[in-house]
Amino acid sequence: MKNKSRIFVVVFSVIIIAVVIVAAINKKADNTVNTVGGNVNETVKTTEKQKETTVTIGNVGDILLHMPINRSCYNEQTKTYDYNDIFKYVNKYYTKYNCMVADLEQPVAGKKFGYSGFPLFNAPEQIVDALKENGVDLLLTANNHCYDQGTKGLENSMNTLKEKGIDFIGYREETAKPYIIKNLDGIKVGMINYTYETQPLSDTKYINGIPMDKSVAHLLNSFDYNKLDVFYSDFQTNMDNMYKDGADVIIAYMHWGEEYNLGHTDYQQKIAQKLCDMGVDAIVGGHTHCIEPTDLISSEISGKQTPIIYSTGNQLSNQRKETLDKFSYDTPYFEDGVIYELSFSRKSNGSVVLSNVSYTATWCNLFGSVYRIIPLDEKGNYKNDYSSLGRTQEMSNSLKRTKGLLDKGVEKFKSEYKQKDLRKKSA
Repeated sequence: MKNKSRIFVVVFSVIIIAVVIVAAINKKADNTVNTVGGNVNETVKTTEKQKETTVTIGNVGDILLHMPINRSCYNEQTKTYDYNDIFKYVNKYYTKYNCMVADLEQPVAGKKFGYSGFPLFNAPEQIVDALKENGVDLLLTANNHCYDQGTKGLENSMNTLKEKGIDFIGYREETAKPYIIKNLDGIKVGMINYTYETQPLSDTKYINGIPMDKSVAHLLNSFDYNKLDVFYSDFQTNMDNMYKDGADVIIAYMHWGEEYNLGHTDYQQKIAQKLCDMGVDAIVGGHTHCIEPTDLISSEISGKQTPIIYSTGNQLSNQRKETLDKFSYDTPYFEDGVIYELSFSRKSNGSVVLSNVSYTATWCNLFGSVYRIIPLDEKGNYKNDYSSLGRTQEMSNSLKRTKGLLDKGVEKFKSEYKQKDLRKKSA
């Protein structure tokens, strides 16, 4: 009888232990989310629900200071420049984003170089103060005018931006990384900026026809249209490093295309498709001085859907119908701008998704010698808010032009994009 009791106790104990083990295994399985990272299925462990949050990145195109703009912002009495008034109407937009990005389309090399406009730019440093004070957090500096003042001008520009305490990507100091990762309310966004080279197939890097000194050429992110395999390899290395540094998502900022072209080129589309195949989460283009269309690119290789705006156009310039009439055909697209918005959300299970793509149209108004960037809301509030400027019809025409270029692609995103976890998973 005692032996039977012992056997019962042993069997019962084994059953209890087995139940505990199975329960533990099931609990561990419940904390594992199966997702796709790159080309393979991998797993991400989550131990508890995370706070849901959404962040939005605002992106604008060229800040291009032709000399008429500089003269209009110069105070003869104080002998200083002040650009704040230009941004008075868009300030409420720039400051509402978790990160505001703008393309600084020229050097800020200092007064001793002489302030100049086209063709070799050098802007007063006070433009950086105005951009920062009006909400801009990050400047794109890889563009075709960044080397207009040569090696010393490039170095001085970097020092200016560093001293003024504003982040920048595109060119960099020797010890800096070629990208930045912004921690936006817990969502880590990797951002990288490239510009095109001229003088194809040359052993020397040329930017806008100017040969770069080898001492600084490697500090500028750039690509040769005729050596795209080299570019893709460099981009992949930077992507891998961004992921290693904790990036949840990656945005590529591309300075490319043909000026005054309202449609993207074949090579822009080719490069965009390759970046999508590599797994880039969004692409923001610039350079053409006019807005180019939006689209949603898909890849069977990466499994990604990548929203793109081929060019954000001008945000501030003196390129106007009055000055570029030969290009205008009575439709001055180079006066039109856009604040292109990308929203990312972290879900309670820890996944990060691209939750929205939208835009706010802008128009650069010139009245007398006063330049101002005007936000154009689709509800038509601008007709009342800025009626004192007396140019509401031109504002409406600008909005119509921008909607004609962007609405189709934005609607494609809203109807076809499938939210999925964008994070790169550990092998």
